[in-house]
Amino acid sequence: MKTMARYCSVALPYGLALVLVCLTLCGCGPALVRVMKEDPRDNTRYLRLSSAELAGEATVYRGGRRLPVSLPYQLQPGDVIETGPDAVAVVRFPEGNEIILDSNTRVRLGSFFVEFGRILARVQGLFEAESENVTAGVEGTEFVFEVTRDRSVAVTVLDGTVVCRSKIRSWQERLSASEVFYSRHPNLVNPGKRPATLKELDDIRRWMKKIEESTEPAQPEPGKSPPLLITPRPKPITPTPKPKDPYRSPVLR
Repeated sequence: MKTMARYCSVALPYGLALVLVCLTLCGCGPALVRVMKEDPRDNTRYLRLSSAELAGEATVYRGGRRLPVSLPYQLQPGDVIETGPDAVAVVRFPEGNEIILDSNTRVRLGSFFVEFGRILARVQGLFEAESENVTAGVEGTEFVFEVTRDRSVAVTVLDGTVVCRSKIRSWQERLSASEVFYSRHPNLVNPGKRPATLKELDDIRRWMKKIEESTEPAQPEPGKSPPLLITPRPKPITPTPKPKDPYRSPVLR
């Protein structure tokens, strides 16, 4: 479910190559609270990573400098968070709102700018998402916002209402649950809106379920070393004797 069927694109001034989506949330003090990775033995669930396992999976930059991170990690305006190719991260705000970053996603706080990748917003109360040229206002909703590297954007609403408005044109689109907003660069004509397919919705719900059912990694008891995985030595294979041929003449000695 890495790619939506159709996307909406946002034109940026001065030839910028990235779409920046600003997600303004009430409250302050967001924190990176959880990082997960798909279980290699069971691709239907995620395993939560410890702070010692974050290298290459989730990175926080401040002022262009990579920071050492231990969970939960308090974030500041201007911080950049980037997830690796297999990791998913959760940013939580004090009032309980959550933004989930899919793999290969890069966001910048202050408010919440998505440079590329996919996020799942799960918010209560008034909430506004905006880019350089588009504003999306919501009230208590769940929706997926995806920004591809070619500056295309897709908005899929799972619950609630999202109103997308252009800052440079006069169009406005109101989205209800199970609808998709899409358009392509250079965003000079009205974008499109269509019903989400059952596959799109099912894929998103399966992803959400994996996140909700993520499990903690197994930890050894205090003072004890983790158990060794001992593979039993295979038993020697005894060759099976060939059956005697009743029609073969005995060998004379």
